[in-house]
Amino acid sequence: MTGALRRCLVGFGMLAGLQACATISEQVVRVGEEDSVRTVELATGKMLEIRLPTFPARGLTISLGSVVTPALRLAGTPTHNDDTMMGALGGTGGTGSFEIWRFRAMQPGEVKVRMDYRLQWETTGPPTRSVTYNVAVR
Repeated sequence: MTGALRRCLVGFGMLAGLQACATISEQVVRVGEEDSVRTVELATGKMLEIRLPTFPARGLTISLGSVVTPALRLAGTPTHNDDTMMGALGGTGGTGSFEIWRFRAMQPGEVKVRMDYRLQWETTGPPTRSVTYNVAVR
């Protein structure tokens, strides 16, 4: 195999990989706390990813406070990320502590997704704070 052909094949492989990544990212609609003021539209089959700041030092936890079926289905368990110390360790941190919740759009419909912040020791009563998203699955 010639060097030019090898470079062409490697370049083609990289392009295919980038296209696959683009396809995956097109399948995910990412929202943050600031997006709760607008309606989030999803096509059936797409993933909704909600990223919310967490405050573990204050004892606050996040939970799903509304019923989202049949339009959405929780996809896996929430993941937690804390990179508040990364900047101090020479990394590119600084985004803070946050949780990511993923939902799969299952069928057309409109649903309100309410995420509740609660103190760890409070299991009843109103949440300390809530963030609500209006989601339309088409």
